[in-house]
Amino acid sequence: MKHHTTRRYAACLTAAVAMVTSITTPATELTNPRCEYLSNPLGIDAGKPRLSWKIAGSKSNATSPQAEIPRGLRQTAYQILVASTPDLLAKNQGDLWDSGKVTSDTTSQIEYGGKPLQSRQRCFWKVKAWLTHDGDSSVSVGAESKPAVWEMGLLNNDDWQAKWIEGAGYVEKKPQAAPDPSPFSRRFTARMARRRM
Repeated sequence: MKHHTTRRYAACLTAAVAMVTSITTPATELTNPRCEYLSNPLGIDAGKPRLSWKIAGSKSNATSPQAEIPRGLRQTAYQILVASTPDLLAKNQGDLWDSGKVTSDTTSQIEYGGKPLQSRQRCFWKVKAWLTHDGDSSVSVGAESKPAVWEMGLLNNDDWQAKWIEGAGYVEKKPQAAPDPSPFSRRFTARMARRRM
C-alpha cells in the first residue's frame, strides 16, 4: 500500500513539474526575418545589410490571427548564420558569417559582419535566439527562425552593362535637319504713321 502511494505521489509531482515548466517557458518562435526591412529581397545595394526578426508566441488557436509575445519573455542572446547555399544553412554552417552567440536583446538593425559580398550573390540566413521568462536566467528557451534569403544587387560601376534593344535588320537613321521655314513664311514691310496728340 505504501509503495502505491509513493508511485502516485511521484506521478503527481511529475505532472505538476510539467505544468509549471509549460507555464514558465511558453512556446515561442522567431518570425518575420527581414533584410533591410524587406522579406526575401532582391537587389540589395548595401555592402553590410541590416537584419531583423520578431519574437512571437506560437498560435494556440485559429481565432487568434496574430500571436503575441508572451508576457515576461525577453531575448538574452542571438546567433546569426549566413550561408552561400541552402544545404550549408540546413547543416548550421555559416560559411559567409557565423556571428557566434551574442549576448544582446537587440532584434533589429543588426549589421551583417561576415565576408565581403559580391554583386548578384545570394545569401541564405537564419537566426537562433535564447529567451528567458520574467528575467529568470535559469529558465532558458531556444527559438529558431525559418530560413530566409536575400540577393545582392549590382555593387560596382563595371557591373552595369547594357546594349540597345533593336529588331533584326535595324539600321540607325541619322537625324534629319529641320526643314527650311521659308516656304511657309512671307516677307512684308510695315509702315508706321505718326500722329500728334
